[in-house]
Amino acid sequence: KVQAANKWSVESTYVWCDYSSVPQLHRPTQELAIASIATYASRAHVFVTVVPDIFHRDTNQLCSAKSYQGRLWPRAECTLHLLSNGTESMWISTSPNPKDCVPMSPEWLSANTIDIFGGEATCCASCHVGKRKCDRELLVAPLLACYGKLYAGALVANERAAANHAAAGGGASQTSFLGAVAAAGRHSFVGLTSHHAATFLKPQQRGT
Repeated sequence: KVQAANKWSVESTYVWCDYSSVPQLHRPTQELAIASIATYASRAHVFVTVVPDIFHRDTNQLCSAKSYQGRLWPRAECTLHLLSNGTESMWISTSPNPKDCVPMSPEWLSANTIDIFGGEATCCASCHVGKRKCDRELLVAPLLACYGKLYAGALVANERAAANHAAAGGGASQTSFLGAVAAAGRHSFVGLTSHHAATFLKPQQRGT
């Protein structure tokens, strides 16, 4: 369905699938791949969340759209793609039926979804047995890189807005940071409120 919507051919379509595309046996290589997830999430042309109701093979816990929203890595992936591309390229699928694959609404990306470090992490649940770093530590650098890209885009938009204002005879002006972000094209928050944006933009207030 996503292919048809974008008029892509099978031959020109490449899929990066979370677990299957990350090495599982060699831990150092796995950590490198995990560190790249943020890049894949932000650079992908389309982000598809596949969340049918199904029981986990190992834990027998129900996996669903709700449990997906509560986890650390899905929150990070959703937010990184959102900040780079907006919601127009995001889809959610809840069953194998193509009818259940629909565009993701801004409402689905709730405040809980973008509260990245408030999400649950498997490594923390297992007391980090066999891991050198917590997944939260692994996410710091990718998120800082995304923040830097977002901030740079906002500064450029701010400068352009000020220049346009001055050229129109309005004198010097100062655009708010969130206003500049919203005007930064591909770096817009698309439908999120300023309060939600602040949840991501001010992690130091959340102790992260």
